[in-house]
Amino acid sequence: MKVRHLALTASLVVLTVLALLLMSGGAWAATEGFLISQISHGDYPWGPEPKVSGARVVWLGWDGTDEEVFTWTASGGIKQLTNNATSERPPQVSGNRVVWSNYAGNVFTWTPSGGTYQITSTAYGEESVVVSGDRVVWCGADISNRRDVFTWTPTTGIHQVTMNTAVDGSAQVSGDRIAWIQNSEAGVDIQSGIFTWTPTGGIDQLTDGLWGQERVQLSGDRIVWASTKDGATEADSEIFTWTPAGGIAKITDNTVEDLWPTVSGDRVAWESGAEGAHDIYTWTPGHAPFRITYSTRDDVWPEVSGDRVVWYRAFESDTSYTTQVYSWTPAAGGLQVSSGRGGATPKVSGDRIVWHGGDGTGTEVFTAVAVPVTVPTVTKLTPASGPTTGGTTVTITGTGFVGLSGAAAVRFGTTNATSYVVDSATKITAVAPAHAGGAVNVTVTAAGGTSSTSGTGNDYVYLSRYQEDDARLTYTGVWTVSKVPEASGGSFRFIDAAGSVTIPFNGTSLTWIAKMSPLYGQARIVVDGGPYILTDVLYSPTVLWQQKVWRTDPLAPGLHWVRISWTGGKNPSATDTNIGADAFDIVGSLAAAARAEQTDGKVLWTGGWTVSTVPDASGGSFKFLDSAGSVTVKFTGIKLTLVTKMSPVYGIARITVDSKPPVLVDLYSSTVKWKQTPWSSGFLAPGDHTVKIEWTGTKRTGATGTNINLDAVDVIGTLR
Repeated sequence: MKVRHLALTASLVVLTVLALLLMSGGAWAATEGFLISQISHGDYPWGPEPKVSGARVVWLGWDGTDEEVFTWTASGGIKQLTNNATSERPPQVSGNRVVWSNYAGNVFTWTPSGGTYQITSTAYGEESVVVSGDRVVWCGADISNRRDVFTWTPTTGIHQVTMNTAVDGSAQVSGDRIAWIQNSEAGVDIQSGIFTWTPTGGIDQLTDGLWGQERVQLSGDRIVWASTKDGATEADSEIFTWTPAGGIAKITDNTVEDLWPTVSGDRVAWESGAEGAHDIYTWTPGHAPFRITYSTRDDVWPEVSGDRVVWYRAFESDTSYTTQVYSWTPAAGGLQVSSGRGGATPKVSGDRIVWHGGDGTGTEVFTAVAVPVTVPTVTKLTPASGPTTGGTTVTITGTGFVGLSGAAAVRFGTTNATSYVVDSATKITAVAPAHAGGAVNVTVTAAGGTSSTSGTGNDYVYLSRYQEDDARLTYTGVWTVSKVPEASGGSFRFIDAAGSVTIPFNGTSLTWIAKMSPLYGQARIVVDGGPYILTDVLYSPTVLWQQKVWRTDPLAPGLHWVRISWTGGKNPSATDTNIGADAFDIVGSLAAAARAEQTDGKVLWTGGWTVSTVPDASGGSFKFLDSAGSVTVKFTGIKLTLVTKMSPVYGIARITVDSKPPVLVDLYSSTVKWKQTPWSSGFLAPGDHTVKIEWTGTKRTGATGTNINLDAVDVIGTLR
């Protein structure tokens, strides 16, 4: 295919609002809306309008050299059916069969299974090709320029329907019935008659040719046309219909122009009025004509499928001219379909409408599908989480996505989506905005209202991403830092020996982001000091970057910690036992220790502690003890670290955490050192803890005293 500028698939560009068309009874209730899709994306001439049958759309497009035939379906995208040096005439479609003629005067047909087949190969001009099912009909000229009606089916081949001295044209087909207009000249006037043919019944003449017959259309056995009688007394046109059982019936009888009839089943539609102020009417057997539009504009060129009537309205002023496509059904009333840059020459098949419209740079092919209006629901988000910086593309699955309008139609919490595209009535593709960390409800506001915030299917979780070099992470062992652009933040760490990384955080969930490759082995994971997990989630036969390799189960809000350790184990297919850390996504935030001075009123003292005020101490003072006594620090959290002075006069302290066995901590140093951290509780299970520091009266050899002291504590949590 040589057309580089054609999109291969249709992209949904807008969901039309249910712009109402005022009727005689006021505004119709909005019970349906339209999902609009721009099919073509290239240089297309205004030209003949696109056609539609079921899910298949066809049109005549420009491929950069000449006019060629194109087709589209939602599942298959665009396909160029012709690619030659001869310009084609406008195609027609019925089901999956496409037909057209070219300017060389031949008729062609195409189906997805059979490809292109040339029906005629004459030197005469075949044109006005139409199709219904597998029956193709056209009007062909012979060497004397007499025009006759021809038909073809795959099983019967070509059959010449007419052979006379008149001019047969404007042939139409529905099933096996063909109808056409036969013109003959009488003096200076052209007289015309309506004829019909079926394979079993042959030709029937429906009218006597004394009236000027225009635009014959048929659906099944019902034929409609507009007719104008010559003469000053009846110069206006009226709408007529015929069936084999009922004969000819006159639908309209007035003094204005009734023209452009169209029919589907038993429903007939047409336009009526004076120049510049036409309205759309419809009729079914047993009912009087019903006026659909009451407009001061021009409502023209109706088309009908089932009970759906479509047309376009012209808006003209001294400075501009625009058109918009409208639709009407008995249940939904009249609604504006196209929006923005307008649309014209609509065609319809069932609930699918097609037209020509502008995209800002040229004329393109658009389609719309009518869908019922219901209260929208959001049932699933994919993915259901992303960083607080926003930018994640989220697929929203649900129902009732009809009639979205404006930036606030899709919201993450109280913040509008950065952008969104309505893919269908059940799918929206949105870009998440920046937002504070935590879970928010995603809501959709459409024609049927705003989706509920209940349930969990609409929950989107904002994650804060922290890189592997964050100072709040605790590493043990010798980790290698590797700077590569593929890694999150431009670097990651790995280890192939004993070591670990511990991540303290305040929140409800943590996701481990890591590189995966054949070199990576098994990791051991511990959450809040609970049972360990062994996993080889880092192994992959190919290198993958920034993978979400593991995530905690949902945790209670509060402080938590996760430790990831090297084990030396691996997947049987792995070639090494490395583990790595690239980043961590947290629903919440990394936790850091906060310093509490020894002057804090929550610190409990026993014995004769001495306060010493010195600028080198944390907070400008510390306390020391050289006799029986203790200090107790109670906290709620996950870790506590002592901050002390160390010097030659300091001895050994006994430290107890909760009910665990005590440990001895030596505060001796050969030189004076301030704000040292000789002991830490390590990471504890989240909750309430008690740390007790006692004087023992013992010291190491070389120490000159048995003092103990407390300068401050660093706690991940809060004192209590």
